[in-house]
Amino acid sequence: MNLTELSIKHKTDKWGVHFYTPHYERHFSVYKDKPIILVEIGIGGNADAYLGGNSLRVWSEWFTHPDTVIIGIDIYEKLMHFDDPRVKVYQGNQIDQEFLEGIHKLYGDFDIVLDDGSHRPEHVIETFGILFSKVKDGGMYVIEDTQTSYWDGLDSNGKRAYNPENPTYAYFKNIPDWINYSEIPIAEKPNYLEMHTVGVHFYHNLILIDKDFNTERSNGIPSRLDKAETAERMKTPIIVIDECVNIGNFGLTTHIGGIGDVANENMPSIMTDGKRPYFIQGFIFSSVDSTIKDAIEYRARNHTGSWSDWVTCNNFVGTRGSGKGLTGFSVRLSENLKAKYKLMVIGAFENTEGFIIVGDGKDCIANTLNNSIYGIQIIFQPI
Repeated sequence: MNLTELSIKHKTDKWGVHFYTPHYERHFSVYKDKPIILVEIGIGGNADAYLGGNSLRVWSEWFTHPDTVIIGIDIYEKLMHFDDPRVKVYQGNQIDQEFLEGIHKLYGDFDIVLDDGSHRPEHVIETFGILFSKVKDGGMYVIEDTQTSYWDGLDSNGKRAYNPENPTYAYFKNIPDWINYSEIPIAEKPNYLEMHTVGVHFYHNLILIDKDFNTERSNGIPSRLDKAETAERMKTPIIVIDECVNIGNFGLTTHIGGIGDVANENMPSIMTDGKRPYFIQGFIFSSVDSTIKDAIEYRARNHTGSWSDWVTCNNFVGTRGSGKGLTGFSVRLSENLKAKYKLMVIGAFENTEGFIIVGDGKDCIANTLNNSIYGIQIIFQPI
């Protein structure tokens, strides 16, 4: 079934009262068979604990991946049963920052946030301010029933006067300026909304916002984008594992197309957004510990498929400024370190879903051998 048919089946107002489902079909299809985390604010049924949940059942049936998580949030307690264990229900206020951050702490960044809550413009804007930063790059933030922006009050008698301030739309009409910040000739650096908003779709009573890392430069004026700020974002770990250690003050420096050298002295992990030209052309693992730096070796595979020689720490492999990304790398430990640590070698590759994870001495390459690397990380786990 398509989303319209599922909405009719489960008696949601996303088709009939409103006509959202064709838009969702178009924009959500990319997530349909992937493991995502979807949060919907507003379960429905008002204060009745056993009414509502219709749209959660739609998402449950439409998003097929077994590792998908569908989270419903409502200000009222909800006790209805869902056959799908992937559906989780929580009671809380959509502008309670501590509550929302608690949900985020449980599940991590979200792929889709859908605000179908109170529809009060002040709540819509405040919730966006809390949750947009918790949506993954490549994810989407959705606001339903935006007709309330035009109302002077939220009474239920049908006699709503026009609100000339139009608060919800007055705020989100700024989005084209966020997206095009690089074209605005002012001295200030881009803020978070400008750096992470790449698209918006306005439909009848509906706004969908595309989130991603917005680094596209103007072709007419100097860039407001600070390369140092871009590089700082690239130092977040690709994978977080509790039981790991950073031995010998081990760090990583990569040379990234369009950026230059990016050094992470605190952990051996650097990842870009995977878009051209931000691919890794060369790298160096560093350590000041003499017992460590000669006990770890690595090599790189270039764009032609040939491999560099194995080198020890503090030696650069690859190129700088060639415009050609690396297509693989390997890391191996001495026998002494093998006895103490398990090694995870992690690579993020162009046009490859997920990450490539291999062990000690194994080649970290994509299934399609010519895919360029945009992320490198190694993890030491004590044995």
